[in-house]
Amino acid sequence: MILLNGGVYQMYIRQRRALAGAVSLVMLLGSLLAIVPPAHAAPPTFEPDPNTRGDITFYDASGNVLTGGNISASPMVAYIQASSRGRTVDNTATLFGYAAQPGVNTLAWTHGEQMTAGNTFPVSGAPANIASSPNPTVAGQPGELPLAQLQSDFPSTDPATPGVYQIRIVTSGTGGADTQYFRADIQITGNTWTQIYPPPPALAQSTTTTVTISPPTPQTVSTTVNIMATVMPSTATGTVQFRDQGVNLGSPVTVTSGVATMSTNSLAVGQHMIDAFLTPGDPKAFAFSTSNQLTDVINPTSAAPVFTAVSPPSTAATGTPYSYRFVASGIPTPTYTVHSGALPPGLTLDQVTGVLAGTPTVGGGFTFTIAASNGVNPAAVTGLLSITVFAATPPTFTADSPPGTAFTDAPYSYTFTASGIPAPSIGVASGSLPPGLSLDASTGLLSGTPVTAGTYTFTVQANNGVGSPATSPSIVIVVKVGVVFTAQTPPLSAPVGSPYTYTFAATGDPAPTFSVASGTLPPGLNLHSSTGVLSGTPTSAGAFTFAVTAANGVRPSVTTPSITITVAPGSNGGTGSTGVFLTPSPVNFGLRAVGATGGPKVVRLTNNTAAPVTGIKVSITGKGAAEFSLVADACGGTTVGPGATCSMLVAFTPAAGGLRSAVLTVVDSAADSPQTDPMSGRGVRINGYWLGATDGGIFAFGAARFFGSAGAVKLNKPIVALAATPDGQGYWEAATDGGIFAYGSAAFLGSTGSIKLNKPIVGMAATPDGLGYWLVASDGGIFAFGSATFYGSAGSIKLNKPIVGMAATPDGLGYWLVASDGGLFSYGTAKFLGSVAGLAATKPIVGMAATPDGLGYWLVASDGGLFAYGTAPFLGSTGSVKLNQPIVAMTQSFTFGL
Repeated sequence: MILLNGGVYQMYIRQRRALAGAVSLVMLLGSLLAIVPPAHAAPPTFEPDPNTRGDITFYDASGNVLTGGNISASPMVAYIQASSRGRTVDNTATLFGYAAQPGVNTLAWTHGEQMTAGNTFPVSGAPANIASSPNPTVAGQPGELPLAQLQSDFPSTDPATPGVYQIRIVTSGTGGADTQYFRADIQITGNTWTQIYPPPPALAQSTTTTVTISPPTPQTVSTTVNIMATVMPSTATGTVQFRDQGVNLGSPVTVTSGVATMSTNSLAVGQHMIDAFLTPGDPKAFAFSTSNQLTDVINPTSAAPVFTAVSPPSTAATGTPYSYRFVASGIPTPTYTVHSGALPPGLTLDQVTGVLAGTPTVGGGFTFTIAASNGVNPAAVTGLLSITVFAATPPTFTADSPPGTAFTDAPYSYTFTASGIPAPSIGVASGSLPPGLSLDASTGLLSGTPVTAGTYTFTVQANNGVGSPATSPSIVIVVKVGVVFTAQTPPLSAPVGSPYTYTFAATGDPAPTFSVASGTLPPGLNLHSSTGVLSGTPTSAGAFTFAVTAANGVRPSVTTPSITITVAPGSNGGTGSTGVFLTPSPVNFGLRAVGATGGPKVVRLTNNTAAPVTGIKVSITGKGAAEFSLVADACGGTTVGPGATCSMLVAFTPAAGGLRSAVLTVVDSAADSPQTDPMSGRGVRINGYWLGATDGGIFAFGAARFFGSAGAVKLNKPIVALAATPDGQGYWEAATDGGIFAYGSAAFLGSTGSIKLNKPIVGMAATPDGLGYWLVASDGGIFAFGSATFYGSAGSIKLNKPIVGMAATPDGLGYWLVASDGGLFSYGTAKFLGSVAGLAATKPIVGMAATPDGLGYWLVASDGGLFAYGTAPFLGSTGSVKLNQPIVAMTQSFTFGL
């Protein structure tokens, strides 16, 4: 049992059992429009409820009003919105469900549980009629509590209210959870639910839209394609927007007698996914609807050969295997021949595959040209190619003395070089590298950022298969602690006249000192230079923004992100928060892989009373308590003075998929004891990933679904990056100029399309809440949009190879950058888990994606070859597929199932 705000609002927070598998939101919502609520002679006996702020309305994914549905749907519905704004200090909405308890004050009902993890509002990705309202809105997510589980956990047994439940939106913000709520009453009968109070609105008549295409697919380029949408009932009015992979085809077309048509002869060569979306003229009379999706393939008539891969290695060694594949496009598929000159003895050209392979037997220089032909003139002929065959020689090191000192806050780089024919590969022969460093086998580059201080001894070896390998002398690298903040998040609120204290902390040898780098501290507070303690008693109300620098004179200084402390008027000011409260509330861990523990969350107890708080005891209760752990407790057993704070560190390890919840409970001497804080998170399992090509084409692996692509769009710049929404129901594509294309549940939040960039965009990553994303340029520069926060960049680092991609940590407090040689750069909470350094990757790295637990990631090469690290599984690749365009990006998909 929990008490919110002095015990006025009492409830049980119960956690659902795991769902059997991921639930398709569209399929579950599709059947809801036909459900009609029964007539009721009188409202339930507990209505009108004196403890409510207003009503709630249920909506489907298209913005149509719902008054009933299937009790197994997860989420219950796509959106639920309150009838008014409620408290202006609140910005988070969470859904709860309760079995009716007639005769008991509704604030004291205990037969209920939390149904969603909670989300901020307004919800920008919702349909326009929902997103335009400032009222509290719950956005349902797959895996959240279905009504069937609420009914199972709390059966409705009262004969006066059979099957009756109250569904509530509870809002929260800087002052904790609101003691009042918005509600609607429903009744469950069999497998369906219907709204019974307030009286449900009249439902719009459902519609269906069907698309047909003529002539039948496939067609050839420039053929006129006729697309027709048939709307039922035929009396429905409105417009139809025809779409190709989510991109509008022309302007909306008016529906006449149930039919809308359009024609086009501009579809590009390739595969198109055509559908139509009906916008009714009167949404109260007729519902929105989306048609079936049809595949339409446009083929070229014929095409002369054009070489796309024509750069064979210019050197080879006798007795050493050599291989290169010439590739040419064309319809029909071309064959390959030696057009002029002569190949090195021992090498042959496969006419069908274009593979030049063999083992050279004679040294010397050889020149030749290759032709690709398919009967369509003209045939393609390469320029003059040269291969010089050298006599094989064993390896010898020419550079094997790397710097002996490294720091945990700075990138490290050194290149081992060795002579020999063929060029040798270089690897660790004995000992171990400093954690965070990796050795590239093909380039000899030792690079990365050390993560653990200590002394590390190792040797490296160069080997090319000729004679004996060359081994370096013993190498010793001493890693020293660099300057890195370990505590930089002070409480962001303080009342005038109440003591305030927080300690900034940073590593470093020698120990760093602290100073205000920019901005202004709240009047009355001071920062101690040697201890990092920010303390004092605020004297003036207002918002004060500043940043703190840590420096030790040996390593480069580090500076915190911008910090804003809001000082509220004291007890005489009339607007400051009073009492003892926990922040944040609720605590949302977001997505976590089943069985894995991600980054912990900090919960702060703030004493905004005039008396010390003593006798503090902290516990975790509720049905899901075993999945949440108190890993650090600086509150229990302590005394917290007026205006002071203490902190607790809580971790989440889901035992199964779907919504998991518990309650953090603090018992103390305060009048409003106990203080409670709902905690929730969603367990997920990885089930697939997407790869993206430069023309915007999307390849889905595992259970990842296709939501659309830019494959049929005329692009200003090629696609280079891909990022998934946190619900797995959408993704963004990004072009080199920072242009953004959004599909499925992904929303457009901004771009660099109008910015003059120093270097092109090469990667992107999404925040865990789906309300922000980062773009990264090839020089490591970072651009943040929406809720994304800047944690650092490689923009000031001299890179050996350009940055090509990025991925975000599941807590949204960090990210990784990856270079084309596989070098990894980690920021915020991101941790180094491995790279392709030391592997002979045949193609350059072009992108990466992270697992939902933050304990693994994949790297992908331009041919679609996959490299998995940490908890990331291998699920397939396009490494053996003939691609029209190279792979340039990847992102992951996951499920909420068991």
